[in-house]
Amino acid sequence: MFRNTLLSENGQEIVCNSETRRTLLTKTTFLRGIRCLKSLYLHKNFPELRDPIDTRTRGILMRGNEAGILARQLYPGGIEVSPENPENFSAAAAKTREYIESGADVLYEAAFLHEKTFCVTDILVRDGKAWRACEVKSAAGISPEHLMDAAMQYHVMTEAGIDLKEMSLIHINRRYQRHGDVMARSLFSERSVREQVRERQEAVRHALGEQREVLEGRIMPEVGIGVHCFAPVMCDFRGYCWGKIPEGTVFDVAHMPKSRMVELYRSGIESMGDIPEGAGLNAAQRLQVSCFRSGKSFIDRGKLGAFLDTLDYPLYFLDFESATPAVPPFDGLRPYQHVPFQYSLHFLPERGAEPEHREFLGTGEGDFRREFIVTLLAHTEKEGHILVYDRSFEEGRLRDLGQVFPEYGGAIKERIGRMRDLMEPFRNRYYYSPAMKGRYSIKSVLPALVPELSYHSLAIRDGYAAMNAYEQLRHEHHDGTRAEIIRNLKEYCRMDTLAMVKILRHLEEVAGKR
Repeated sequence: MFRNTLLSENGQEIVCNSETRRTLLTKTTFLRGIRCLKSLYLHKNFPELRDPIDTRTRGILMRGNEAGILARQLYPGGIEVSPENPENFSAAAAKTREYIESGADVLYEAAFLHEKTFCVTDILVRDGKAWRACEVKSAAGISPEHLMDAAMQYHVMTEAGIDLKEMSLIHINRRYQRHGDVMARSLFSERSVREQVRERQEAVRHALGEQREVLEGRIMPEVGIGVHCFAPVMCDFRGYCWGKIPEGTVFDVAHMPKSRMVELYRSGIESMGDIPEGAGLNAAQRLQVSCFRSGKSFIDRGKLGAFLDTLDYPLYFLDFESATPAVPPFDGLRPYQHVPFQYSLHFLPERGAEPEHREFLGTGEGDFRREFIVTLLAHTEKEGHILVYDRSFEEGRLRDLGQVFPEYGGAIKERIGRMRDLMEPFRNRYYYSPAMKGRYSIKSVLPALVPELSYHSLAIRDGYAAMNAYEQLRHEHHDGTRAEIIRNLKEYCRMDTLAMVKILRHLEEVAGKR
């Protein structure tokens, strides 16, 4: 018998209120609780303490929504069950029950409620007298968290009376290449996980019981800092839990395994300066710790000067912005393949001159890649080295475009031959400042060397935010909003290449080349 219930202590069905929502578990909160019970408690009781959602997570959510909608083409003709108010769990479950009992064959966002546990399944398909449930993931594979997600849904649906003949995960097929319209059956791969989720039912029941005990109590669990703060996702309550940890700790040592950071911290070593000799640090980490202790920068003027001597004016300063959509927007692309949609170019005809600026931004709905490369080749046709920051990225995008447009292959190869990498002095540790905090991205180097120039006043401040803005631009039709997004994207990308100009000038001054 099919049932959707949320029961009070005396066994009566009740409507969700604020207190019920505080103790109700969804598949999202269930996964949070598996990672950390303290995070679950804070999420339910003190959501205002959560860190702001970061731009990378926002992009993942956007791609997930897009993939979820497109995957419905695998099982067309379904009924959308989502209620007007997404927090009205009882209404969503009741609506699902009505459609099932009326004979619906395919449901999207079917909702189920059992005791104090709620789940929404992306696609539910009738299979004879039984059902098959499909959960859609925008990832290119299946992770342990995906399996626990599916296992929790299996638990709720079967306890609610659904006879599940099959449980599958639908994910992106990275080998798919677009030609013409997107073919959902080729873009997605569907894999049965019924046996894996059945094997996890005992673990699900144990976790649910543990989490309900936490939520029904009034005492926050004592959970110390650990790897769970970082993986499998960055916890959004780090700002609260880590509030008493100052800067300059073992957690700031760049590229140290998280498990090693936690090991040192739990052994009583908190400050970076207290890390003992023989702690297994590599050369870059030893330099970071040494400069942290001394408070002084390290500069190898000989190697820095030699690098600068390889640069011939005039100079171009080039930066690309790209998107990695799960659903390829143009022919020839695969899922998550980089699509360069914007560049900024500053040009210095000679040392000490004022830079000239040029740019390109693909703002239309069509394939702008040919216009992108043609414009870039025209803007860089004069002699002179082309400075980029992390050469592998810009070079990779140019090689991709050369494969799409082989007629420009020779010119693209020539531009690549003129490329020089401004990251080299920092990656190879010719120059290191404690303010760089062990990192050498342009976002770490700029405030250390040129503090008067900052991204903080910009609406877009990092590459993930730029990627999200571009995705919004692709689907935005309001002229005023489009104009604002375009302005923000141009300001951000322009800042990247202006930052390179300022960083080079600082290096030239330090090395006595000006």
